[in-house]
Amino acid sequence: REKGITSMGQVDIPTSVCHLALGSNRISSIPSLSTLTNLTYLDLGHNLLTHIQQGTFSNKLQLTFLDLASNKITSIQAGAFSNLPKLKTLHLAYNQLTHIQSGTFANLPELQNLHLRFNKIGEIQSEGFSNLPKLQILDLHSN
Repeated sequence: REKGITSMGQVDIPTSVCHLALGSNRISSIPSLSTLTNLTYLDLGHNLLTHIQQGTFSNKLQLTFLDLASNKITSIQAGAFSNLPKLKTLHLAYNQLTHIQSGTFANLPELQNLHLRFNKIGEIQSEGFSNLPKLQILDLHSN
């Protein structure tokens, strides 16, 4: 944390890593973490991310916690979080999101906590939060 990292390049992170904290740096694009199949916790909060593309988190079948709060995220591609069958907590607070499109949070059967406070969300499409059977906390405060 707080090391001023701007990119991950070709860093070899051991495949056994299950907890990765990259928060409070200056990362502007999500590094390829495809070899980290044991990852359960990923903190990318307080960085300079602007977009979340579909497939960014593919192969993260064990991920239960994902922090993307306090970035500059303006858009999330539909399906960006699909294939995260164990994800329970997703932090997207303090970003620049203006809308939630259908399919943004599709295929998250275990999601319990979704934090979207302090964005600029003015539009939520009809199926923006559908198929989240275990959702307990949906935080849309101050949008």
